[in-house]
Amino acid sequence: MFRLVVCPECHTLYQPEEVHCDSKCTFSEFRITCNASLFKPVTIGASKMYANKVSAFNSIKYALTVMFSRPGFESAIEAWRYRTRHNNTMYDIYDVKLDPSYSL
Repeated sequence: MFRLVVCPECHTLYQPEEVHCDSKCTFSEFRITCNASLFKPVTIGASKMYANKVSAFNSIKYALTVMFSRPGFESAIEAWRYRTRHNNTMYDIYDVKLDPSYSL
């Protein structure tokens, strides 16, 4: 899991090591730069600079590794294939029978 600094205006993501306490957002669209402040001063005894917005991310590889290492996970995600089905009961969108005349 890792953290990213997020611009409070345009939601651009920055690696913490890319930005400094006095950094402003550098995202530019149509020659207009966001320029929002990424950090704010917080005073708890001494004044320190903290990111306005932080988001935590997990790599998909790591998340899948953790999920598949749990006992019974693989059989649980395959269980839908072998479920008991009842007539006239819809369990999910795939149970819908479309009218043959219907086209997308």
